Amino acid sequence: MKEIGEWDAYEFKTISEHPGVTREELLKIETELINHHLPAYNTQKNTIRTKDVYNQYYRDRYEKQKDVINKKASQRYACKCGADVRSGEKARHFKSLKHVNASLSSSLPLKPASEL
Repeated sequence: MKEIGEWDAYEFKTISEHPGVTREELLKIETELINHHLPAYNTQKNTIRTKDVYNQYYRDRYEKQKDVINKKASQRYACKCGADVRSGEKARHFKSLKHVNASLSSSLPLKPASEL
């Protein structure tokens, strides 16, 4: 772009105006215009995935598998440090002082290093 002369070298033309339209609707209109006017240059499919689409997908997925997800998260796990932890809280437990201190003390050799 610097070789051409920055933004001053370009001419911008308004294709169409859409006042009072939401951002998602503008993205849909833009995609339609790009796909209509430049189909030879669009080698990748231009799809729009909004936040609402993702949220609805994950809500539906959770509703279908709610029992399995909750059952797996509530399973108990007996840690080597002596704690009884739910599977959904394992990552937090592994960072806790109780687990770290227990794993450090159990990994220390019972004999001095010179005798090993």
